[in-house]
Order: sequence, then C-alpha cells, then structure tokens
Amino acid sequence: MSGDHNMYQKPRSYDDDTQYDEAQVQAMINKAVCDEREACAKVLFDYAGRDDLSDSDESLLKHLFELIRARGE
Repeated sequence: MSGDHNMYQKPRSYDDDTQYDEAQVQAMINKAVCDEREACAKVLFDYAGRDDLSDSDESLLKHLFELIRARGE
C-alpha cells in the first residue's frame, strides 16, 4: 500500500458539503429515471430496426415500448 493513501480518510465524495432539499433530490431522481427510460427505448428502437425479427419478436418489442411509455406518464 502506498504511503499517500490513508484508509481511514473519507472518500472524496463525502467531503462535498452540498446540501440538497427534498425537491432537488426528487428532481435528480426523476431525471435519472427519465434518462434510463430513454436509453432503454433507444436500445429497443435500434433492435427493432433489424430485418430478421420474427412476428413474436416484433410483438414483444411493441409491448416493451408500451411499458416504457406508460411508465413515463
């Protein structure tokens, strides 16, 4: 172990004294969830563009899109 490291020192992220109120925390959570939904929808959209999908694959993708859309409302 190097001499520069102190195993008892708090991680750097804990040194940040920024205080957030409940509305700010909720807004950050909502943004993270929305970003994750968009990423999932993008993956499904990219997959849906394939030519070798069966009817059952297309049906499944349609249901997944509906689920993502409904969760966003």
